[in-house]
Amino acid sequence: MAKRYVAERGSAEIDRFVAAQETDCVICPLVAIELESILQRLQRQRLIDAAFAHQARRDFASDLTSAVWSMLGFDAACFARGTELLRTLKSPLATLDALHLACAIESGCDAIATGDRQLARAAEESGLTIHSFIV
Repeated sequence: MAKRYVAERGSAEIDRFVAAQETDCVICPLVAIELESILQRLQRQRLIDAAFAHQARRDFASDLTSAVWSMLGFDAACFARGTELLRTLKSPLATLDALHLACAIESGCDAIATGDRQLARAAEESGLTIHSFIV
């Protein structure tokens, strides 16, 4: 999702994907934290400046306001499901990826878009359709 706000390989593909959707694209609340983490890392590496980071945050907020993204709920059931996924899936998952996947499952999503190989494998193992942006 960060590819929408920070130009990198795959950015055009995510923009085309979002534009082609006939239903709302939903995101887990963790996306906002992950986007901020990426922006901070890129600033520390001097790959972007504070003005670019500020504009990326504004663009993300605008996408939320204009319903490009709808924010999913995130409650204790997501944490319980994330724990279960870590325990039962053959595919290894990082903590935040387990929570992303759990949020999608608990919200009744039947597909997930990701640029992460491990999350894609785990989502597929969980029965979700994968929209891959792995480069």
